[in-house]
Amino acid sequence: MGGKLNNKEFILEIWKVWISKKLSKWAATMFILSGIAALTPQWWHGLANTLYFQVTQSNLKPFEESPTTGWAFIFIGLVLVFLNIWESKKTRNKEILGIRHISVADIPPEAIKRDLPYIQRLWHYSELAVDHSDSYNGGILEDYNSVLRALNRVPDQLDGILQANSDTPLAYYGLTHIPLAFYLGYLLSDNKYHIQLYELNNTERRWNQLGSISSPLDLKNNKNELEENTASGNVIVTIGISFPVHSSEVDELEITNELARINIEALVPQRQLICSQEQIEQLCKVFRRSLEQIKNAYPNRDKTHIFYSGPVSLAFALGRVISERIDSEIVIHNYSVKESPKYSWSLSFNGSTSAHISKTTEKGEERDSIQYA
Repeated sequence: MGGKLNNKEFILEIWKVWISKKLSKWAATMFILSGIAALTPQWWHGLANTLYFQVTQSNLKPFEESPTTGWAFIFIGLVLVFLNIWESKKTRNKEILGIRHISVADIPPEAIKRDLPYIQRLWHYSELAVDHSDSYNGGILEDYNSVLRALNRVPDQLDGILQANSDTPLAYYGLTHIPLAFYLGYLLSDNKYHIQLYELNNTERRWNQLGSISSPLDLKNNKNELEENTASGNVIVTIGISFPVHSSEVDELEITNELARINIEALVPQRQLICSQEQIEQLCKVFRRSLEQIKNAYPNRDKTHIFYSGPVSLAFALGRVISERIDSEIVIHNYSVKESPKYSWSLSFNGSTSAHISKTTEKGEERDSIQYA
């Protein structure tokens, strides 16, 4: 859902309903007219008495001036007028931009709009679609070049949209391949982007904004067990949140010169475990510290290979904490039950060359690595 109501949002939601039915303008008018009527009853009492007499054949009782009531009603009416003006100015230039990122499943345009926080539903909503649907077939990604071109365009597209209002929040939601979520997060790591993360609730089929309060996750992490090594080679990082990352499936790739294997894993991996921004920040800190440990323990490492099982929102967030200056080349491996080996392709970035996708295919006992720039 759009998040729990706090007191401020509850008041604003009531005010939204008030405005949507134009009750406030009507009420303001009635209060002001009633106040004037209480201050100067002579202008209306005669007419009202004539109409009342025609219906009832009797006269209305005289109505005396009531300055206290009159000015009180006028004051309430003016307050409602000013509140209308204030609310109009407050929301006129407010906007939110959705980033709909899809490749593994279709999401209707503006699907997140109904699940935005209540106050943001008053704002102008627009959307940037990062859609790779045409690049895959039967759940298997095929056109890697178009995928990378689409991702690399996103920062410029956002900057063009946001140039008039740099404080616009960006609501990221999607169903996409994990390497693509990591890489887009990496591209949008600049703090100038105000990101809000949403995750699909599979039970309710609604987009949950990750809230701010929850219990920290129980995690297992062996980063403190690393032994220093100045040799060149590769470091493997496994991140198991929704499901465990199985070593046997990682071993299928036969990554050479393995220096170390670091595990970041939920104590009990399960789907929809991530429900808050607090948990996202917790995992981002653990991941960032693990990368720092890798940098210090293996200064001559070649690549850091990441094998991930978790929600798209977290993958995007982890991508945002990868440092262009500090970290070595990052290789994000994609898992698919439809291909063999299970980790059949990967996206590499942050290296000496531009981002590229490598596909591993089996031919008997041999494997060919094919790169796409």
